[in-house]
Amino acid sequence: MTFSRPDHISDPDMLHQIPSWVSSAHAETIEDVAFLSGAVVSHLHVALERAEVPQALLRERLAMRAAEACVAFSGRQERAGELRDALHLLRPGDLPGPVGEIALAWRRAVDRPVSVKALGRALPTVELGQIATWRDAGNGAPVARAAMVLETVRDEAPRTEALALILAEAAFAQALG
Repeated sequence: MTFSRPDHISDPDMLHQIPSWVSSAHAETIEDVAFLSGAVVSHLHVALERAEVPQALLRERLAMRAAEACVAFSGRQERAGELRDALHLLRPGDLPGPVGEIALAWRRAVDRPVSVKALGRALPTVELGQIATWRDAGNGAPVARAAMVLETVRDEAPRTEALALILAEAAFAQALG
């Protein structure tokens, strides 16, 4: 008897919902958190493999959300719309300001490929050698690697949340391939 696996990538009805047991479960242990996170990442991977997903637009949107979170971490009140305005209303020669710099760094960080050179464009105040050292600070599974990079950058360069998160995200993306 032969069983065929359902083709989740070609079945659009399979992509709209994360299984209810993932979103309704309450994680009580670190193992539960890891398992549920893995289930969500797996579902996200299936959704992102679809040809209809505009990859560049998705990366831009996620970068803006990440920038918004970084700005909130720094205690500022600006939201995604204000961050977009800070970038799109710049005239040649204008400086984007602190929140605009964060949004610009995230926008540049989502360029392809995830390389030290691309990260150097996103983080122009950091030397390429330092970026490579920090990005490669973690090892092991993707989440553990990203956490180690985040911790290393935060230890060596305090008060640089955006830098630490960008490099942790790059390490995570690189580990996932």
